[in-house]
Amino acid sequence: MIAPLFNPTPLAPVRPAFPRVVNAKPLAFPRFGTLSDFQKNNAVYGGGFDPLHNQHANVVRAAKKLGIKRLFLIPTWVAPHKVSQNSAPFDDRVEMLKQTFVQEPNLDVQVLDIEKKLPAPSYSLQTLRALFPGFDSFHTTPEKRVPFLIGEDVNPRMWRGAEDLLKNTLFLLTPRPGFPAKRPDSTEEAPKEPKLHTIPLPVEGHSLSSRDIRQAIADGLSMTELRKLVPERVARYIAEKGLYGFQSGSRLDETV
Repeated sequence: MIAPLFNPTPLAPVRPAFPRVVNAKPLAFPRFGTLSDFQKNNAVYGGGFDPLHNQHANVVRAAKKLGIKRLFLIPTWVAPHKVSQNSAPFDDRVEMLKQTFVQEPNLDVQVLDIEKKLPAPSYSLQTLRALFPGFDSFHTTPEKRVPFLIGEDVNPRMWRGAEDLLKNTLFLLTPRPGFPAKRPDSTEEAPKEPKLHTIPLPVEGHSLSSRDIRQAIADGLSMTELRKLVPERVARYIAEKGLYGFQSGSRLDETV
């Protein structure tokens, strides 16, 4: 573990630009009947969570409104084709997730370190196969397609093993500024691409970037500002462990 650094030199707080609010209007959720009982109890939300921020938490709670009863949170062990600067250790990312969702009302949130036990780099198809025995045959029973939460700006058709992944997965699409609410999935518009099975997942809140938060912390973000971007327990954990270059020093009085 990295001990907090104490720097007596005051650091000027850096205020990152807050992106616009997404879905400020009242949200209309699909009927709960859209998902089968199996799907309500086996949804997956993966990502770096580096760090977990408020919009991640909003996505989890939006899944609950959709009718999800059990959600597997799976932090990425080693992301393919992506190197994050100033990342937190994997075990710290796992712990921040656990502390945040330890008692989420009406939702069983399970934080899994499964990718740490699988060959690197981490691929979604590999993870889902390990998590769900028989995953490759789920498409024969559409009610068993695994709900997988992703941003609508993500194109899983480009992922490794896309054909097997897409036919056995139901993607719950979270909104991203500047991207359309629907994808062109008809055979007329995408004749050579595997079909995406999707459901929109409306999410309230701000569009946030973990990368921007890491940079803001390294540049001297104050505890007061950090608390506006990440859940309270995450903010305290970052401060206590000195993650992302957070230096308590003159800001120590803000952490209590």
